[in-house]
This record gives sequence, structure tokens and C-alpha cells, in this order.
Amino acid sequence: MGSFTFNGQRRSYLTVLRGRKRPGWAPIRRNILTVPGLSGGLNSLPDIEPRPLDIPVFIEAENMTDLQLLKEDLADWLITDDPVELIFDDEPNRIYYAQVDGSFDLDELVYYGTGVISFICPDPYKYRTAEAVGYYNQETLQSGILIENTGTLPTPPMFEVELKDKTTYLDIIGEKDYMRIGKSESTEEAPYEKYQKVWESTPTMTGWASASYVPDGGVKTGTISIQNGDFVATDYGTGSAWHGPAVMQSIGSVLSDYYFRVFFNVSSNHGQITRCEAYLLNTSGQPIGKLVALVRHASSEVEVEVNIRSGGKSTYFVNQKWKFRSFLGYIDIEKVGTRFTAHVAQQRVENGEILTSEKYAFTFNDLNNEYQEDLAAVGLHIGANNKNTPGKARFRGAEVSSVNQQENGVEYIGESGDTFTFDHKASRIFKNGELFMRKDFGARFFELAKGMNTLVFNPAETIDHVKVRWRDRFK
Repeated sequence: MGSFTFNGQRRSYLTVLRGRKRPGWAPIRRNILTVPGLSGGLNSLPDIEPRPLDIPVFIEAENMTDLQLLKEDLADWLITDDPVELIFDDEPNRIYYAQVDGSFDLDELVYYGTGVISFICPDPYKYRTAEAVGYYNQETLQSGILIENTGTLPTPPMFEVELKDKTTYLDIIGEKDYMRIGKSESTEEAPYEKYQKVWESTPTMTGWASASYVPDGGVKTGTISIQNGDFVATDYGTGSAWHGPAVMQSIGSVLSDYYFRVFFNVSSNHGQITRCEAYLLNTSGQPIGKLVALVRHASSEVEVEVNIRSGGKSTYFVNQKWKFRSFLGYIDIEKVGTRFTAHVAQQRVENGEILTSEKYAFTFNDLNNEYQEDLAAVGLHIGANNKNTPGKARFRGAEVSSVNQQENGVEYIGESGDTFTFDHKASRIFKNGELFMRKDFGARFFELAKGMNTLVFNPAETIDHVKVRWRDRFK
């Protein structure tokens, strides 16, 4: 009689019985407006309600004790926080996005049980299991592209646009709607690059020298080396408090306005103490700030810090426990005049790509001009504490850019190699895996209409290729 796949998993002990309730379409509730003195009523747009699915099942166990354990396994498998993919064996080319609803009561005998699993689909529609994919190079984009939605309903697409040149805007124009990010240049507003990279670390110790500064609260001792492309401490030396190696490198410029981003990989097991500190250094090689990820408690919580300083003054405008037990992510700081902005971002590895999962912003305004020293070099310190065993403490890389503020100009939003992803189902835009919601006011996330769709991408000459993905949707 078959079974089903839920959230990518199956159970060999479960079989679907006859009598399932799988409606042919999602429930429709008509909204009829009645008007006094008017016969009948006026038809308005209907409400499409969540689709219920009641599935009778047979569960085979070895004995009554095993049956109770299988019920626990079912709960672990089927109870999810969000709707996930549900595919039935007798409808293998359709996906429902479902989650269990209500309770599950079994009629139990010694070796088996029967009952009804109730699913609810907040998204009331079905989707084709095979995702449709279209790939279009610059030549085919020049005259627009055709996409056929063979479902019975409009469906939201996903566009991945990779650039081959700089641009201040991107347009995706449909027959009735359009999406735009950025702004088109004009004769009154010349394009400019807001960020100009001036320095970037490489996976080598070439160019690094022993630091002229002393790491906060400790001593400089030990050695930093490269392992698998990361900066790691291969020797921490010894010390009664914080101790470990520290190095520095000139960025080749002296910047009053700057952007500094550092990539970390910091975590620990219970009882391990560790820290990674990336220092901003002035022309004398002394700290004017730092970006920190550390574990200072035996309970292994990761903490993140952003500090700025000058002379005897010091301010931590980010100083908190991180919400994740390990920190694979980055911290950055941007200075523009008296305004400092920092970001802390958690990342993840997905299909070989590093994507940003969550990102938080923090600001500080230097109203009294107390933290206005120029940035000339950067430093890296990896530390252990006393005789405690250090945890994982790695720098994955760092970069510095100058910040260009230009009046009456239009900023470039991307350059060659950048990829913009437009997720029209989730209403999100990403640049190289990070949220980028600089959407034009009148633009909107649209759907592919049923049948043929004509799409135009502008400016086509700046685009290397476009990948379009969608699933045909059904009532």
C-alpha cells in the first residue's frame, strides 16, 4: 500500500492504509458581500485555507515494548518546527509542505498499531518534485528570455545573477512586474565605488612581523602558523594569565575612514579557554581598537567584542555572549567620520559554499572626536589562559577597505564575480550569500505566470550569466 517520505526520511515499520483523506484541492472559502436591496451578493476574492491531510497508517512492531519505542521514534521524526517536504509513494512527482497537527492515537495490539496521522499544509498548494532550471548566458540575455511554467498556478522563482562587470543596478522585468536593486546612474550622478580594498590577508606568514603591541591582559609569546589556510597558534608559550603569539602587518595605506572585516572559527569543549583578537593599529603600531571572539568560561560560551580606543580612552560598543555555542563567522567595523558601525555574523557551510545565517549590527557615534586615529596596520593574536587547555581558535582571513563618501554619486552595488540571488518565495535578496535588501521602492517579488513568461535583465552587458530555478505549482 506504500508509505511516504517526510523531511527526507522514511520508516520501514510504517505503511499507509486505505481511507486516506487527501483533498483534490485546498479548501476554498468564498467571500460573498451582501448589499441591502441587492439580490444575491457580490463575489470578492476567496480565501484559500490550509490543506489538511489525514493519513491512516499501520505500524508493525516486534512486541508491545517495541511498539512504544516506535511511537517515540515517530514523534522525533514527524514533529518539526516548520513545514517540510512530504512526498507520497503513490504521488511521487508532487511535494506537499506539511507539518503534523493534533495528536496521534494508536489502536494497539501486541505486534502492531493502527492510527491516523494528521498533517496540515499552511502553504495549501502542491509542487512538482523535480525543480525546473534554466541557464542563460549574456548572449541569450540581450533579447530577453522565455520561461514556461507548466503548473496550474503562478509560482515564485529564484534568480541567481552573476556579474561580469561593475554595475550600479540590476533589473528583472516581467510582463506585469519588475524587480530592481540599486540605482541607475544619470548625467547628474556619476557612479563610484564606496569600498576600495587596500589589503587582504593571504594563507602565508609572508609580510607578518612580531607585534610591537602587547595583547590586552597578557603577554606576547609563542608562534602563529598556517594550517589548512587558517592562522593558528602552533605554540602558545607560557604565562600566568592570557598568553600567546601576536603578529602585525602594514596595510600599505593610512586611512581615516576604513572598513575592517575578520573571519573567525572559535569554539571549545567544556573547560577549554581560548581567544582570537584582531587589532586595529595606528602608525606607531599601537592598538586603536580590536575585534574579538573568545571563550573565557569553563561552560564554553563564545563571547564577541568590538573595542575602539585612543590614548587612555576605551569603549566596548559590542560586548556580549554570542547566541551560538561556536562561532564560525566574521566581525567587521566601519568608520565614517565620527560614526562607527560593527556587524557580527554567523556563517554556515552549505553545498561547499559559506553562507551567512544571521547578522547583527551595532553603532557608536564618537560625538567628542575621541577615537579619530588613522588605521595603518592590523594585528592578530591567539591566546590561551594560564594552564587551561585552549579550544579551537582560528583566523580564516581578514581584509581592509577604504571608504569613499561621494556626494551626488551612485554607488556600484557589485563587480565581476559577485552573485545576486533573488528568492521570490522567501522575499529575500542576497549578495554572495549575505542579505542585500536594497530594493527599489516600486519593485516587488513577483511570480511566474501560468504558461509562457518573457523576462528582460538589465543591464545585460554587465551580466555573465543567469540561473533561474522554480517548481511548477498546482492547486
